[in-house]
Amino acid sequence: MLDSGSFSLKNNPQYYIKFCQDDTGLMPTSPVQPNESIICWVVISKLLVMHADGTPEEEENSSDYLAMHVYPNSNIGEKVLEDRNAIVRSVYSPEQTIMLYLTLSAGEYFNINKVLNLVLD
Repeated sequence: MLDSGSFSLKNNPQYYIKFCQDDTGLMPTSPVQPNESIICWVVISKLLVMHADGTPEEEENSSDYLAMHVYPNSNIGEKVLEDRNAIVRSVYSPEQTIMLYLTLSAGEYFNINKVLNLVLD
C-alpha cells in the first residue's frame, strides 16, 4: 500500500490499446464527431497457470483468480503505477477467459496520444 491509499500496479502485467486511423487506405475516413463512441470488446484467456513450484494448475481445480482493469493513460508505453481512476474494474474470477465490453468517447481516444492500459491482477 502506498501512502496515497492506492495499491501499486507496477508489477502487474499490462498491455495498452491505441485507437487510430486506418493507414492502409482501405477504410473510409472522416473526422471524429464529438458525440461519437468507440465500442470495443477485449478478451484475454489464461492458457496455463504455473504454480511457484513449477507444476501446472488443473483447470477444474482452479484457485487462481484473474481480473482485468482498464485505466486511461497519457504516457504511451508506460505502465500505470497506481490504482486510481479506473474506467473499468472487473470482478475476480477463476474462469479461464475474461471479456470486457467498453464504450468510449471517440473524441477522447481516437487518434490522440491517449491509450487504455489493460492491467491484469
